[in-house]
This record gives sequence, structure tokens and C-alpha cells, in this order.
Amino acid sequence: MPRYFLHLKHADQSVIEDWEGSELASLEAAQEEAMRGIRCLVANAIKFGRDIAVEAIVVTDHQGRHLHSVSVKEALPERVLYPLSDADFA
Repeated sequence: MPRYFLHLKHADQSVIEDWEGSELASLEAAQEEAMRGIRCLVANAIKFGRDIAVEAIVVTDHQGRHLHSVSVKEALPERVLYPLSDADFA
């Protein structure tokens, strides 16, 4: 099984590297793992009243090639990105 690495990229472009990686069945599985990971980070930041420090999770292969990235914006439901209007409460 291929090994994928899911690095945390901050807004200042600094990166916390995933040195161990994860054996996943496919790139699609790695993309899904990155989506779950970014959503978990956002949920915990909201839950504990902290700023969201991570901008994206970057998926690379064992040679360090960038394969995919998932941003916070991509991971959030559209309803969160576009707040409710007054009509939603009528």
C-alpha cells in the first residue's frame, strides 16, 4: 500500500511536516483523510475558542511530491461560509 504524508500548512506558509505518513489504499483515500483531518482541526478550534492556525492539509507522496491539498474553506459546509440571513429566522 502506498504511503501518503499529510502536512499542516499555516497561513504564514510555514509547514508542520508529517514525518511518519500513513499507508492508505489510494490517493482518494488520502484526500478523504485530509478532509477529515482539517474538519477535526476546525471543530476543535471552535470548540475550545481558539483561532484556526492551519490553512490547509497538503498531501504528498514518499518523494515529497505535492499531490493534493485541502483548505479550510474547502472543508467547511457552504452554510458556514455564507452565514444565515435574517429570513432564515423568520
